[in-house]
Amino acid sequence: MDETAYTGELSTHNIDSYNKAWWTIGYGGVSYDGKSISSSDSNAAIIDSGTSFLYLPQLDYNNFRREMEKIDGVNCRDSENCVTYDLTCAEIAPKLKNLTIFLDNMHYVIPPYGYLLDSYGTSETCIIPVSSYPES
Repeated sequence: MDETAYTGELSTHNIDSYNKAWWTIGYGGVSYDGKSISSSDSNAAIIDSGTSFLYLPQLDYNNFRREMEKIDGVNCRDSENCVTYDLTCAEIAPKLKNLTIFLDNMHYVIPPYGYLLDSYGTSETCIIPVSSYPES
């Protein structure tokens, strides 16, 4: 492993056999600002390093979306994820809180800048690339 390619500690997880179509590991829920927003029965997380999006089980995403809708300037109605039209990512980040994902027996804290995506060439100014996947 090339230790110059990352900083900090590296965690590993075992791939489980929850779904043969995707690489999955154990999913233990999600919290926003230290409070659980999980209401899903899902116990598997799909691991896909080829996307900038974080996909949550539908029920957990609905709860995340409700948190985002409380923030002035965030629009969650016009697309599959929340966006801003007038605020840059730098302007919206201080209004957001940490998102924590529980995978297997580990928790990963994602600060606001970690789940924001500058939008270039579209009508949105900042994308919050968190969306949902069906739980069936």
